[in-house]
Amino acid sequence: MSLGLNNLLRNIIINVSSNKIGRKQHIIQQKLDLNFYNNQVIDYRLYLAKDQTGKWLCTGWVAKNGVPGSIVSNHSNGGTVQPAFYTLQESLGLTSETTEDLKQQFFTVACRAAECLEKQSGKLFGDLGVDMAVDKNKHIWIIELSHRFVDDTLPPWYK
Repeated sequence: MSLGLNNLLRNIIINVSSNKIGRKQHIIQQKLDLNFYNNQVIDYRLYLAKDQTGKWLCTGWVAKNGVPGSIVSNHSNGGTVQPAFYTLQESLGLTSETTEDLKQQFFTVACRAAECLEKQSGKLFGDLGVDMAVDKNKHIWIIELSHRFVDDTLPPWYK
């Protein structure tokens, strides 16, 4: 039965790749069991910039909350931006100390992903946005890295 499911998934991926996406290479990520809070999906945008020595630093982060019942958190689809630390803490029922530890894991993973992106692509970037999420088991996932600065009007509490 699982072999049949694997073949079905392979066929779907081939059809999607050839009919919808084109001939470019793409990565298809497994379904994530993301943390929902108040029936809203939550993900996090981390803002990265290089310091004067070329080291990646996280300069701020926000939580993006989707519309209740939606699986996306995009502002264009009605999502809202909230303080990341308190959203993470409240949505998972964490202590401040545990939330701080998870925050540092987010920052470390994002900076390492930026280093890997530069190394693998052979390109240099100065700023990156990294969309990340946490699942119900408190595992951190990278959703997307973007070299476009999406919003330069961030609220004052975004750090």
